[in-house]
Amino acid sequence: MIEIVKDILPKGINRLMLSELMMWNRWTMADDTSKFEGTFASVAVDKLIDGNKAYAGFNAITFDRRLNINFDTKLNTFGDVIYFALKEKFNVGQLERLSFNYYDNGAETFPHRDMMTDEYMSAVYNLHTNDGGTEIDDKFFPSVEGQAIFFESHVLHRGIPPKKSKNRFNLNLVMRR
Repeated sequence: MIEIVKDILPKGINRLMLSELMMWNRWTMADDTSKFEGTFASVAVDKLIDGNKAYAGFNAITFDRRLNINFDTKLNTFGDVIYFALKEKFNVGQLERLSFNYYDNGAETFPHRDMMTDEYMSAVYNLHTNDGGTEIDDKFFPSVEGQAIFFESHVLHRGIPPKKSKNRFNLNLVMRR
């Protein structure tokens, strides 16, 4: 099941969220594969540097229930608003994770799962329109500002970096069913 939800937040709120993200100082380099291979950051560094591999963009987790992460930031308030809009529409359970993503046109991504079991649902919320997007089951969903793509967390998917646009920002939400 893949659902598209349009116009969740007005453009002005998306701009405020992007302004907060620009000042966020806890970005980390994303690695779509290591967490599922059971490897650690040092292996990702080896792949990046020694293997001369492209990076998969940057990631900023502001809330994660399992990892006990809950930063006091406006970003979580914005994420909560998007979560509650999705909760009302799809009757999902509690929020498990808010993870912001940044890609530029040099990033290279790989298919991954947000969660390994069918107990969870995911959404990718696009903060601005660009020529990147999200690929789910080999189907491309372009990045359209204010739009969320709602799908089962265990389904293989990947972020598609932009080609012509310089950057792409989105928010990944994971919720219990």
